[in-house]
Amino acid sequence: NHHHMTRHVVGAMATRAAALLASASHRVHPRRTASPASTATPSAAARRYVHPAARRASTDGIVTRAIGFNLSDRDEDTSRGDQEALALIEDAASVLFLQDPLRHECAQAYLALLQQISLKAGPNKLFVAYGEFFRSLRRSGKATFADVVLDEIIAGRGNPVAEAVAAGADPADVAPVDLAAVAADLELLQRICVSEATILKWCERLAAAASPSRTQPASWVAAASALGTREEGAEGG
Repeated sequence: NHHHMTRHVVGAMATRAAALLASASHRVHPRRTASPASTATPSAAARRYVHPAARRASTDGIVTRAIGFNLSDRDEDTSRGDQEALALIEDAASVLFLQDPLRHECAQAYLALLQQISLKAGPNKLFVAYGEFFRSLRRSGKATFADVVLDEIIAGRGNPVAEAVAAGADPADVAPVDLAAVAADLELLQRICVSEATILKWCERLAAAASPSRTQPASWVAAASALGTREEGAEGG
């Protein structure tokens, strides 16, 4: 059907790139480089994009670049999670075409969690939202939230460029405004996908700063810290 054709066209680019490093086994632990949070505005904060997928194979970087989803291997560790979360919510609201990845159950739970972080919610609301995100990501069968978003991007739904090419259009004939919008959306989506480790740190810091403060049990922290990680040698996504 039409969606299958679209997925095939967009996915083929990633498949060819993946084949170049199919035997790669190296895993990286991404870290973001923080800019001074005290001088950052919410919009500027989100522009310090971040590799979202913890411990992805180097192969995955080739795959994502093949579809224009250019990942970094950095992860930001900043205490201003509320400002960062607000900026990411604004990024999500700014998406022009590629809204389907944000309609996924996991993305909805992720955005709801960002909302609680941006509001500096108390521990109760904060950890309820975190639990919803945790469960939705585990239900998705993907290792990371970025994996969920990438799968939706590759599917091509709502992407007029991918759909036009799948329908037989010459890529050179795609309207420049559509190309520009899709490129902008890919940039927004990659910025939205912060690592699970960073999200957890934001939650813990907000809970610790609350009145009364809350420190999660070590067993809970251990379980939450495992979210978004992948065992050495495990298959991606």
